[in-house]
This record gives sequence, C-alpha cells and structure tokens, in this order.
Amino acid sequence: IEVMLQKRADNIPQLVEIVKDYTEYEQKTLTAVTEARTAYQKANNINDKIEAYEQMESGNPASDYQLQSKFQRS
Repeated sequence: IEVMLQKRADNIPQLVEIVKDYTEYEQKTLTAVTEARTAYQKANNINDKIEAYEQMESGNPASDYQLQSKFQRS
C-alpha cells in the first residue's frame, strides 16, 4: 500500500503542471474565439466576413495537435 501511495504522491507535481498548461490553453482558446467573433461582427462586407472566418479557423488553438496530445493519458 505504501508503494501505491508514494506513486500517487509522485504524480502530484505532474498533475499540477498539466492543470497549469490546460488553464493557459483554455485562456488562449477563449481569447481567440472572442477576437474572431469581434472581427466577424465588425466586418462590413462578405469578403471581410470570409477573412474573419478563415482567421478564426486557422488560429484556433483547439486544433493544435501537440497541445491536445499533451493532455492524453500516457
């Protein structure tokens, strides 16, 4: 039992780091979505709306495969 408890205790710093990284990821996602929505709403014509939409799609942090893989269980 002591070995299992020690393993759990050893995993706490890793868990804390994952939570910090995920919090940063969520903040970036929220910022990107908010900026994209603002750009889309301020667009005056269809070309500006298309550009804002494409910017939202290309700049979406949620599509970052490396970051997503970081949060998968190993």
